[in-house]
Amino acid sequence: MRLTGLSERLDAHPDRTLVEYLGGDGRTRTFAELKRDVDALAERLRTVGVEPGMRIGILSKNCYRWIVYELAIIDLRAVTVALTDAVVTRGLIAAAEAFSLHLIVTDRELPARPPWIVPIQEINPVGSVRPNVPSIHDPDYEVSAWVFSSGSSGRHKAIQTCRAGVEQLVANLPRAFELKPDDCFVVFLPMESFQQRFLIYGCLWNGLNMVITEPRFLFETLKKHPPTIMLAPPAFFEAIASRFRNMPAPTRTLLALLHACRKRIPLARLRTMLAGVTSRRLRDALGGRVRLMITGMAPISRATLQLFDRIGAPIYEVYGMTECGMIAWNTPRARKLGSVGKPLDDAQVRIAADGEVLVTRAVQPTSSYLFEESRDEELSTYLGGGTIATGDIGHFDSDGFLYLEGRKKNIIVTAGGMKLHPEAIEGRLNVNDDIAQSVVFAQGGRLTALVVPRTDTPETRERIRDSVADVNRNLDSELRIARIVFSHPLTAEDGSLTANLKLNRKVIEARFESAQAVDAA
Repeated sequence: MRLTGLSERLDAHPDRTLVEYLGGDGRTRTFAELKRDVDALAERLRTVGVEPGMRIGILSKNCYRWIVYELAIIDLRAVTVALTDAVVTRGLIAAAEAFSLHLIVTDRELPARPPWIVPIQEINPVGSVRPNVPSIHDPDYEVSAWVFSSGSSGRHKAIQTCRAGVEQLVANLPRAFELKPDDCFVVFLPMESFQQRFLIYGCLWNGLNMVITEPRFLFETLKKHPPTIMLAPPAFFEAIASRFRNMPAPTRTLLALLHACRKRIPLARLRTMLAGVTSRRLRDALGGRVRLMITGMAPISRATLQLFDRIGAPIYEVYGMTECGMIAWNTPRARKLGSVGKPLDDAQVRIAADGEVLVTRAVQPTSSYLFEESRDEELSTYLGGGTIATGDIGHFDSDGFLYLEGRKKNIIVTAGGMKLHPEAIEGRLNVNDDIAQSVVFAQGGRLTALVVPRTDTPETRERIRDSVADVNRNLDSELRIARIVFSHPLTAEDGSLTANLKLNRKVIEARFESAQAVDAA
């Protein structure tokens, strides 16, 4: 796979489609139409002054033109800088100064704009690049993009990608997941995400149909343009699972029995029919065509994995991070429930003395952090020799499957010096069907569990207290939960979750530090 040949590759699959669904009827374009738009935009960007090595910022919600602009930027051997609202807090002009941007493309409304800020809606932009901004001298086009990642400091750090490393990641996809010509991938997570974009590259290179949408339109999209492949955070699958759990008990029991009987029936056609019956409710919620469901980005509850397994629609956990892309994955050929899978063939993964997961590659998909404020963290992450320290604590089993225990930065040290991974206790709590979300943190020398009930009733709260007591019985006295805080759902809108729906622990702890709590005992 060649990143610089991505737009040319569209000619190999001219009839494949890219659907943009943002409400209404949506719009479908073929790869041939995408190629024409990319070529036209690349020529227009040359006209406004874009040259190799220039940095082009994109700040926009998901849309078709995000892809058009990025492919055109790659064709020009310029650098895509995937801006986020979190790094543009002081405005676009300040961002242009901070990141030495030559041009910004955005969907944000501006009362007045300089000529180097152009609306993403314009496929034929009028403007000019910022004057007197030096370009990157990069004749081999080693750096194709800058992306942003939040690290242990909580700051959003700019990271340089490495084109050769990105190409190797994309090349791994068809071997692992046996992509088919009629597959369709739904893109709904923010396209500023590096992980999301390399999957888009894979779809374009391998000729997979795609549907682009935003999270708020996801369920409409699944109904109107059903995918066969989807990558979603655990929170999405937990929400789907809750629909099943909220079905009447007799219905759930019947479906579970049908699935159990299915395995004992010798006739293949009848087994297939029963598999369809048991999984129809959940498959319908996902559009009815999905054959491959992938999750990562955060832990997923074992109860949800088991539920999807019972109805014959397994979820494949994968493991990656912005700095080194995909690290390990479960696949249809090799999967263990609760693990994040086996390392990719091109990755040497080992466990350091303190339990941290280290990843070594001949060429990593990123090369370094940018700017001085990230230098100390860079030294603890990019260890040299192609090795990246992930910040995750993990272990391998005897079959080579990797299991994650929690983030190194999240470890809680008790007054007695004992260490605790809050993710481990959260995993035990989330097995309870009454609990939608949980977050464990330390306050005043005692552990607090913030719990979001699926249905907030006195009876549910009492069952949750009993569940916490059961978890505590299997913990050392220093590691037991002392307080429970009941909460409304945690969302990205209120800052409790990141854009990729991960827990924003610092925000959650600060917000609920003085919240009313009940004793866990």
